[in-house]
Amino acid sequence: MQFVRVLVPLRLDWIPVYRSDSPLRRGQTVGVMFSGRRYAGVVWETGADPGLDSSRILPVLPDSEDVPDVTPAELEFWEFLSSYYLCSPNEVYRTARPMQMLRAARQERTRTRKHQERAATARKAAEDRIAGLEQRLGAVEARLAAPHRSESVVARLNGRREELICRLNELRRSLPLPADTPPAPPMQTEFHGKPLVVSGAGRRRHYLEAAEKALRSGGQVLILTPEAAFCRRLEEFLRPALGERLRTVDSAALRGRTSDSLLRGESLAVLGPKAAVFLPFSRLSLVIVDEEQDSLYKQTDAAPRYNGRDAALKLAGIHGAAVILGSSFPSLETRYNCLSGKFEAIAARGGAEGRLAIVDISAEKRKNGMSGYFSRKLAAAIHASRGPVVLIRGWEKPDELSAQTAALFPELQLRTMTLGELKHEGCPGAAMIAVLQADALVADDGFRSDERALQLVALLRSLAPETIVQTSVPERFDGSRTAESLLQERRRFNFPPYTRLVDIRREATGEIVERHFLKRGPGLLSEKRRLLETLPPGTCPDVDPA
Repeated sequence: MQFVRVLVPLRLDWIPVYRSDSPLRRGQTVGVMFSGRRYAGVVWETGADPGLDSSRILPVLPDSEDVPDVTPAELEFWEFLSSYYLCSPNEVYRTARPMQMLRAARQERTRTRKHQERAATARKAAEDRIAGLEQRLGAVEARLAAPHRSESVVARLNGRREELICRLNELRRSLPLPADTPPAPPMQTEFHGKPLVVSGAGRRRHYLEAAEKALRSGGQVLILTPEAAFCRRLEEFLRPALGERLRTVDSAALRGRTSDSLLRGESLAVLGPKAAVFLPFSRLSLVIVDEEQDSLYKQTDAAPRYNGRDAALKLAGIHGAAVILGSSFPSLETRYNCLSGKFEAIAARGGAEGRLAIVDISAEKRKNGMSGYFSRKLAAAIHASRGPVVLIRGWEKPDELSAQTAALFPELQLRTMTLGELKHEGCPGAAMIAVLQADALVADDGFRSDERALQLVALLRSLAPETIVQTSVPERFDGSRTAESLLQERRRFNFPPYTRLVDIRREATGEIVERHFLKRGPGLLSEKRRLLETLPPGTCPDVDPA
């Protein structure tokens, strides 16, 4: 009898123990009962100490689900996320393998198996036909070799011989491939070096060149973006060159359908949002994180509250893969790592950032230059625009905004969006993006507010040829505050990246009840665990909040 600890997709801070009469492997998917319900679990530990009477321990159930083992690399990754982000491995498992992904993975494996069975049947039938034709060809050639054949008989046999050879060649050319996928060849190139930070409008070309190199070597590539709209834009750029080697996985179902291909060692480039880090890569050689500074990489709703960028860095380290971090305005954490020598940085030339104009709302109000939510400068620019205009709203009331746009621009079609909608949907073809009140989009009380303001401007300039930002605090958005000055300020006040931040939040509301700035260094993990042991009731830890 064997005792094992099994992860279940539930919010538990302990790992249940089960018994099994047959040997089980770490990472194996098994069926278990918990609180009267059946779950697909993953063996986390073999040879566990049950700590109680074995008769009270439930058995592992026979599991017929066609799900592959969790790989050692995946288990190492899950263990890191659990330890670093102060959550249980059960919660990591629930996020890494949601039910929709498991269902899609099972369906894909079933489809692949049936395809292999049909291919094997077709190949066997073709091989039988080839064998029959070869036998008939041998008989014809034997008759040709016999002496005393008339010219007419020889001509007839030669014709028959040529006919059989043509049919054999045709069958051999169309012979289905073997049902079993051959093992993937060894990767020809290993990537070395520090993570590379690429900024500038031409960074996508750098992504493509690195991805093509990795795929040529037989490796796999992970490309992360903050949101589905970013996936679509990057896919439009990469697809013409990468073709079918590029898989976009912006849903759990698509991740499930791609899992089997990655486990088989297919050389693919996988493009998706942060959850793509949980795919079972077997030959990962390159990780690309686009717009690495974006706060959407941070999981906030439920544990594990991980940062997709930082998780991707750890994943690359486990696989020995190269890393490229791309950004229109790199985060201060990334700049700090460049200054400390942990990362390398280059500016990618090519492309052009859109033009930027800052409108001081306070100054416009003093000279009666505002008409509702619109300054005269913005209204004039909208009338002069030669293409679609996107308005980004914040505090504005939608009904009032609609009435004002109808009155000021009766003949123009303006699209109004929130910043979240812009990130989610994109704005293809926009000639101008106008932010009506930028101060509403950047929290005024956070130490990251000035950094977020500069990142917002850089993002908008990458999406349209012209950007106009209305604000009451122009110096926050016009570039007069540089990244270097912001880093100096952070250092003076001992803020991240010079320390590590852990927020203690109320689970029901997300309200911050405690804020801890922890010293970087070897004692960081023990300090974080101490916080976990002293959590007030009804709260949860948020490590490295965005």
